Amino acid sequence: MLEGFDSLIAWLAQHPEWLGWAIFLVACTECLALAGILVPGTVVLFGLGVLAGGGVLSLGETLLLALTGGLLGYAFISASAACHCCARTPSG
Repeated sequence: MLEGFDSLIAWLAQHPEWLGWAIFLVACTECLALAGILVPGTVVLFGLGVLAGGGVLSLGETLLLALTGGLLGYAFISASAACHCCARTPSG
């Protein structure tokens, strides 16, 4: 399963301008309920962090992108859970 992510990391090494988006999207996906189980986000984020540490992104940019991606993923899950909870509440 990690072969696809190896090719993604190799592609990002050749196209570092997309590294920021990749960090954001992987962090967001890792925080989603089912996608976080299917995607080995920790391993992929480690590989992306190694690429970012090569000078493509600063530490602050890398952490900010990962943080905002994670927050967006958790916000999506929280909003989804709140909608399902309100829909089940009997009106009285």
